[in-house]
Amino acid sequence: MSLLAALLLGLAGATPISAHDSAAPSAEDNEKRREARQLTEELKKGAPSAAKSTAARRRLVEQAERRRDLVNDLARRDPKGALDAAFEPAERGALPDFVRSLVEEWVTLEGELQVVHVDDEDGRGEYDIRLINNGRERPLRFGRTLKNVKPGDEVRVEGIALAGEPTVVADQVSVTSAASGVGPTGAQRTAIILASAPGVGTHPYANKDNTASIFFPSSNPKSARSFFLESSYGQTTIVGKSGAEGTAADVYGPYTLASATCDFYTVRDQALKAADSNVNYGSYDRVVISWNHAACGGGGSGTVRTQNVGSYDGADQQLSVALIFNAGLGATALNGDVSGVALHEYGHNLGVWHANALECGSVGVGSGGCSSNEYGDPSDLMGNTAGYGHFNAVHKDILTWLGGGRSQAVSSEGSYPIGAYEAAGSGVRVLKIPRTRDASGAVNGHYYLEYRKPTSAWNAFLTGRPDYGSGVLVHTSGTTPFCTAYCPPDFSGGGGGGDSHLVDTQPGSSSGSADFNDAPLVNGESYTDPLAGVTLRVTATGTATATVQVSFSTPSLSVQSIVYP
Repeated sequence: MSLLAALLLGLAGATPISAHDSAAPSAEDNEKRREARQLTEELKKGAPSAAKSTAARRRLVEQAERRRDLVNDLARRDPKGALDAAFEPAERGALPDFVRSLVEEWVTLEGELQVVHVDDEDGRGEYDIRLINNGRERPLRFGRTLKNVKPGDEVRVEGIALAGEPTVVADQVSVTSAASGVGPTGAQRTAIILASAPGVGTHPYANKDNTASIFFPSSNPKSARSFFLESSYGQTTIVGKSGAEGTAADVYGPYTLASATCDFYTVRDQALKAADSNVNYGSYDRVVISWNHAACGGGGSGTVRTQNVGSYDGADQQLSVALIFNAGLGATALNGDVSGVALHEYGHNLGVWHANALECGSVGVGSGGCSSNEYGDPSDLMGNTAGYGHFNAVHKDILTWLGGGRSQAVSSEGSYPIGAYEAAGSGVRVLKIPRTRDASGAVNGHYYLEYRKPTSAWNAFLTGRPDYGSGVLVHTSGTTPFCTAYCPPDFSGGGGGGDSHLVDTQPGSSSGSADFNDAPLVNGESYTDPLAGVTLRVTATGTATATVQVSFSTPSLSVQSIVYP
């Protein structure tokens, strides 16, 4: 399917905002930066003489047009470079009127930060990031690393509005009001809307009893409710509008929509309006749309957390929306299996990004030369939807599922037991070990250790990876997913859309993605990160517990990292 269309104020052709562009500036980008800076100086020098001749004006316009194209291209590929090349307000004000319109402008805007992720069936994905204010939309890119900003928040953005494009490259973003939608724990009141493109035949999920059975009942061990109830240790429950277990009454449609499209916003708006006469949206927190249109393939899209979807039933509604294409919801039989795609998009709705793998060549974590492999973590369905693995510990921490003593912070050397990660009840399920510190010495990044013993319903990720069921997995907080420019010093790869990374504790054992098949530490193996001054050694493994020896030394390098959220 095509990427989400970023249409603003009637201007077509704007590029969707991708949070995956975390590569270091290329040689080509550096050359564009240099040329843009040179043209900036030439425009400053040429402005006073612009009124002297037609040729001088023409020359100035040509330079401004070339510079505009360079800055706008940098905004897509290297947003920080676009910020660095921008005119200051006083400098822009000194330019002639006929040139000023060709130059970016510093602006301050407010609105709701909305994020939608598109997961293509071919394993690629993009984030569409927008600022919404009174129905007006501005595509956003981020030239600085952000902290403490989450999708759904009302924010103030300071940055540059590109010349000739609706996109704003943000320099500073601050929260003016935190999102008011439902959180990731407690009852998640969920509606399913069935919708088809014009002229399409029977909807694959038209049998509402069967469709409800793969999402709502606790009696189905492979339902969405069962997955999230187990993964959250009983803290997150998918329910229907009444707050009780959902039924066929929470499945609406099928409706035939006006447009045959794969655009998230078009399908969302038309589906919500089509179902409006039957659905009281104030009775729901989350909506899953099953979209029957063959051209869209088998992927899906999902909002990250909730967002304002407009006025329905007399009030603005704050909902999360998952859009699942064609037969992507799961089995059509009664009490069949929910799909990994549906669970993945619902995970975005709860508030997590992707589970990536960190590739650093011959080491597990390096100070440079690493790349972030999108969807690369096979143990987490936010990475591998076919694996049905629980969210990793970074994600469970983000979703506040590790309370009640399930996470133990390690600050001193010693031997530490970890209980089986998937097991219900109390007890330590995760060790959390300092990895990075900020300039003041405060810990701002961690290693997360898990010992997987999955139930039979959710263990497909073990196929071809036996170590994942007998060893200790090591994850680390990734770069903030909003970092669309170079994210030094940890990661210089092309990922950036994940908020967690799987660490390969046995790097270089195989080539390609197969290198991560032995990523866990099995009994007797150790892993050392000299940059952080941490050594981990697994000294025992059993049916329900593993033991890890943790040692500390003087870090060889002070590595700083930004952790989301």
